[in-house]
Amino acid sequence: MRASVAPGRTLARLVQLAERNRLWRQWGRRRIVPGLELLRADEDAHGLWRQVYGDFATRRHLERTLVHTWLAIHRRRALGGVMLHPRGDDLLLHTMRVRRPYRGLGIGGWLLDQVLAEADRAGQRIWLQVRHDNRPAIGLYTSRGFVITREDPAFFRDGHLAMRREPRAIDETTP
Repeated sequence: MRASVAPGRTLARLVQLAERNRLWRQWGRRRIVPGLELLRADEDAHGLWRQVYGDFATRRHLERTLVHTWLAIHRRRALGGVMLHPRGDDLLLHTMRVRRPYRGLGIGGWLLDQVLAEADRAGQRIWLQVRHDNRPAIGLYTSRGFVITREDPAFFRDGHLAMRREPRAIDETTP
């Protein structure tokens, strides 16, 4: 007995793979996309943030949230985004997303680096929660200086880990 696969789903996956392959060739097999721009979502006159965070469109706190949302933009297309929430003097990394065709190209790391540089300049600590089985994300966060602060299953019954990154000193001689 063969498992049936919805034709629309298969076609959508093939389109995603073709787009990723085209981008890979176009960008010279580099892991990071040349020409990426960082844009604060509240300065996004074209509403590109909806390409990444469209499911937040009906939430009441949207305007307040956009002030702390940054997008990775390439040729008027939002490839990914990171959303932060202030928590006292600290920041909470609420969500980081990279659109499916663009995953694995270094965009998430690039976005995280931009946010960490801003937090370092402001002297802010960043907290986040990540699923304990999301090894790629945990690897990304630990490579950027995050440490696991809590693994207590009673505290995180849904399988998340708490991670924290202290601000790093900025070398005044570097631009």
